[in-house]
Amino acid sequence: MRQTEKARNNQRREDLDLLKGLAIVLVVLGHIVATEPPPGNAWYGHLKFGIYRFHMPLFMALSGLVFALSQKNLNSLQLWISYVQNRTERLLLGFATFATLIWLGKMQASRFVVVDNLQEANFNSLIGIFLSPTTSVAGSLWFVYVLFQFSIIFAVALKISNGRLGLIFIGCATLHVINIFAPLPTELGLRPFAEFALYFCIGIAISKQVERWTKLTLQYRFAIVSVFFASFLLSLWSTGPWAKLMIGTISIPAVYALVNSVPFHFVKSNLLLFSQYSLTIYLLNTILIGLSKGLLLKLLSWNGTGFLLFFPILFLAGLIGPIFIHKFLLSHFTPLARITK
Repeated sequence: MRQTEKARNNQRREDLDLLKGLAIVLVVLGHIVATEPPPGNAWYGHLKFGIYRFHMPLFMALSGLVFALSQKNLNSLQLWISYVQNRTERLLLGFATFATLIWLGKMQASRFVVVDNLQEANFNSLIGIFLSPTTSVAGSLWFVYVLFQFSIIFAVALKISNGRLGLIFIGCATLHVINIFAPLPTELGLRPFAEFALYFCIGIAISKQVERWTKLTLQYRFAIVSVFFASFLLSLWSTGPWAKLMIGTISIPAVYALVNSVPFHFVKSNLLLFSQYSLTIYLLNTILIGLSKGLLLKLLSWNGTGFLLFFPILFLAGLIGPIFIHKFLLSHFTPLARITK
């Protein structure tokens, strides 16, 4: 039984890939405008607000689920060393490489085009990438930084607890509540770690009964999705962390049910493509969006109706651009190919 379950878990799950594909689309949509939307485009502000209610809790829960389903038994020191090395090369090295590229690129590009979140070109702003990732010049990449922390810390916690999630879940929930009432420092990613560890743990919990969870989610999809959309009404009373917690939690089964109920093959095939390149898209989307925006602003304003032209161009630049760059450039360099896909 255990061998059969392990073999099934190691297989690629198209249902989770569809979810990952939609999650990365939501990330790009939220990155189109870094700060306030241009005048006359409050609709994008509402769209971004809605996306940010749930897209990172969803992404973190999915990451925890995939982490648990793909986790191997680490029964020796050599296996642990290999695991940490793999996570370091794939996540931390990718973060360091592209965060530094953003730092360099923004300093140079600011001489010619408008650049968002520009900081002084000095050692402090460079070291800030690693000491305070969420507030640094490369703040958009914090997810990869925190995901590396999760992949190591949760692996150790699961090993120590022999796979029992009870105490781990209580610890994550306690940390989440503490962070709500007394936000932790941003240094070393402590604040996002405290906020999103709970969702990562929820993903691990789902993995314990993933087949049953999948069946029940699809069976009661109408009710779950209805509750999800209704949960946004909470924002009429509160835009704080408790509303986000409720919306983010219900989004996990709801968005799964939605994306796996899409009847159109074209939509599903593209979501699977985006899933395949999700890490590439995450690492490169803000670079390409920022570059495209800077060049377009040289030609026309994005205020008012002008943003209706900017919106699809920036969206496609952030979503499709990284795929082309990986296929035609990064894939030809093994080290870069490894850390971007």
